[in-house]
Amino acid sequence: MRDDIPRPVPGPRDVLVRVGAAGVNNTDINTRLAWYSKGDGGFAEYTKVAAHHAHPIKSALSDVELASFPCSYSTAENLLTRTQLAKGERVLITGASGGAALQPFSSPRHVVLM
Repeated sequence: MRDDIPRPVPGPRDVLVRVGAAGVNNTDINTRLAWYSKGDGGFAEYTKVAAHHAHPIKSALSDVELASFPCSYSTAENLLTRTQLAKGERVLITGASGGAALQPFSSPRHVVLM
């Protein structure tokens, strides 16, 4: 743990969030190494966010398990949402062993197994 970085001070419409775990992908690592931008990347112990974006999470999953969702799950969910699939249309999912490929199977509104 570093002690030379000040804890963010939330404004009147912000909340302070303690980061229990952070998902790491290649973009995060490259940012941390300053390949994409200058700075420290997204490895903070605390962050502040606008209160209207903060929601309590009640889950049996651990912080570490939940931290794995944003990259793979949101990638797949964004694809399925943006394509606006209609009833009866099909999507071929290849390599269904990674998170982005597995997400559609967790959402019954998107999948009909054949």
